[in-house]
Amino acid sequence: MNRAATTLFDGEGEHERTALVRLAAEEEKQRKDDEEKLAAYYAQRDELILRRRELKIHGEVRAYEAELLRQRIEAERAANAEISKAELKQRVREIRVMRQLAKLERARPQLETAPPPPPKPRAQKPQPARPKSPQTVGPVILAKPEDAPVVISAPPSASPSQ
Repeated sequence: MNRAATTLFDGEGEHERTALVRLAAEEEKQRKDDEEKLAAYYAQRDELILRRRELKIHGEVRAYEAELLRQRIEAERAANAEISKAELKQRVREIRVMRQLAKLERARPQLETAPPPPPKPRAQKPQPARPKSPQTVGPVILAKPEDAPVVISAPPSASPSQ
């Protein structure tokens, strides 16, 4: 071979060598990029798996707390029902009393405006003389408000059957 051809061949070999070195460097760079992408993918996957576990556990905790709350409410329901019944009875009594008071208030003006009927004269009978014995005095009404009801009870000597 001649020298010119050899130098030309050497020049091509040099060019091919640099191309090979460049290709090897590009492949190495590509491999490093791929490894970094793969590591990022695994890190992201692990983060997503961890987040999914957290959400699952959070959901289970919320369901457990909801069940505890439901059980507590169920346990208190009987006590609340008893209180509600007692309150309802109290309200019914209050309403009944208020209605009776209103009825008395409505009847009171009618009584005040209507004049009382004149008393019927009684035939006076002479009363036989009684021996002196201790007298039982009936109830004495002391100062009472005008709207206070008057309660009349039987004298203490009366038997309950009369």
